[in-house]
Amino acid sequence: MDAARNLNPEQYATVAGGFAHFLGTQEFWYANWTDAEFEERERDSFDELVDAFAASHAQMREYFAALTDDGWHRSEQWWKRWGYEQRLPLGETLFQVVNHSTQHRSEIAVVTSSYGASPGDLDYLQFKQGV
Repeated sequence: MDAARNLNPEQYATVAGGFAHFLGTQEFWYANWTDAEFEERERDSFDELVDAFAASHAQMREYFAALTDDGWHRSEQWWKRWGYEQRLPLGETLFQVVNHSTQHRSEIAVVTSSYGASPGDLDYLQFKQGV
């Protein structure tokens, strides 16, 4: 997000859809996990998108911190909204969300880097160490 903040509006427009997509995916899965209704929303500005990511991350941290072992292994038909019979444990669906957002973050990083606004190293361990 910090690298994208440095883009001009025309450059940002090339990555805005990627950010919106993986934010929408996080929100969709959170709605599934909590049996809430999902409504994809448009964010009109970069700052709204940043705030929405912060809110989504906070919701997910709170939700997962409260899960018991049984909750992590709870298995449901996560794609039931589309009529699929696929069942996965909740923990595996979280892996899907993380993996999905990693893909889109890396795609956005390639584009922002091509504009001279590299996000730097995306390694998780370096992120945790504050490097």
